[in-house]
Amino acid sequence: MDISNFVDDKNIIADVLTERTFWIGENLDIEVEVNLYKDNDDTYKLTSWLGGCEELNTIEYKGSIENEAEVLSAMEKLIYDNEDYILDIASEEE
Repeated sequence: MDISNFVDDKNIIADVLTERTFWIGENLDIEVEVNLYKDNDDTYKLTSWLGGCEELNTIEYKGSIENEAEVLSAMEKLIYDNEDYILDIASEEE
C-alpha cells in the first residue's frame, strides 16, 4: 500500500495508507474517492470524498489493513451504503 499525507478539516495530519476512486450515478459520472488512513488516536478510518475534495462520510475501520480485498470491500460498502446521500450532495453542487 502506498503512503501519503493529507490534512482534514480539523488540520490533523494523518497517514493515508491507500485510496481508491469509485464512479457512481446513473451515468457513472460522479467521482468519489475513499481513503484508508491511520488517525492520530491510532485508529484506522475510511473517509469518502466527493470529487476528491468534499468530505462525505467517515467511519472507523476495524478490519485488516494488510488484506487488500477486505479493505476494498469495506470501501465499496461505505460508498454503496451511502450512495443516495452522495448522489443528493452531488446534485446540489451542479
